[in-house]
Amino acid sequence: MSEHFKDYYKILETSFSEDIQVIKKSYRRLALKYHPDVCKEVYATQKFLEIQEAWEILSNKTSRVNYNLVYEYYYSSFKPIQVIKDELGFDKVQQEYKHNKERAQNQAIIKSKLTFKAFAESIGEVIAKSVDVLTSVYAIVVGGIFLVGIIYSIVNLNFVVIGIALVFGILVGLGYYVHRKELREEKEKLGW
Repeated sequence: MSEHFKDYYKILETSFSEDIQVIKKSYRRLALKYHPDVCKEVYATQKFLEIQEAWEILSNKTSRVNYNLVYEYYYSSFKPIQVIKDELGFDKVQQEYKHNKERAQNQAIIKSKLTFKAFAESIGEVIAKSVDVLTSVYAIVVGGIFLVGIIYSIVNLNFVVIGIALVFGILVGLGYYVHRKELREEKEKLGW
């Protein structure tokens, strides 16, 4: 079985002890980099399938626990295999690993057939769109408050408040402009 056992942690450029959030971040980075629509290298599709398979196994708590038992058998200097054989039935663990691996490979094939845009959205890259909407709402609310402050200051002829409101408005406007520019660049990179 060792020739068929894949080190999913190595494929996702993480380690056995990493938290799921670190693994997820690495998966997303690699999957977007090696998606067949983006990476035109000969090995891109195979690399993407491996990355996707690794994520399917490691992102599911049950299949990760099962995988970790088999992983420890192959990569740990301490071999808990006798305990596993006696108490859990290592053959059952191996069968479960094979089943999870087949399921993960099928899911990887399905994901590889998605367009880059659809794939990016399926793994949560759609967050950029929702942040874009929230930023627009924020700018409208802050702009409204700014306008009310300006009108109030003009009516009361309070030039200090007018100056503060203008500086605040300019800073908010610049921040909004820079953020929108970054979002546009991100969207172009993702092909949106």
